[in-house]
Amino acid sequence: MQDRSIILSDIYNKYIKKYHQRIYNFIKSKTKAKIFHHSCGSVYELIPSLIDAGIDILNPIQTSAKNMEPERLKKEF
Repeated sequence: MQDRSIILSDIYNKYIKKYHQRIYNFIKSKTKAKIFHHSCGSVYELIPSLIDAGIDILNPIQTSAKNMEPERLKKEF
C-alpha cells in the first residue's frame, strides 16, 4: 500500500516475526548470507521489527510511498 503497511506492526510482531527470526537465525548460523527482503509501498512502521527479525537488506525502497524518503530512512536506520 502506498500510505501504510499492508499489515499492522503489532500483528506482524505477534504472528509472523518469530517465524522470520527462526528462519533467518538458522540461515545465518550456517552461512555468511545477508537476508534480503523484498517489499513495496510504505513499510516504514515495520522497519524496526524487520531489522530486529534479522533482515539486512530492504529492497526496493519505494520513495514515492508515505514515510519512505531516502534521507529519512538513512538517518533513522
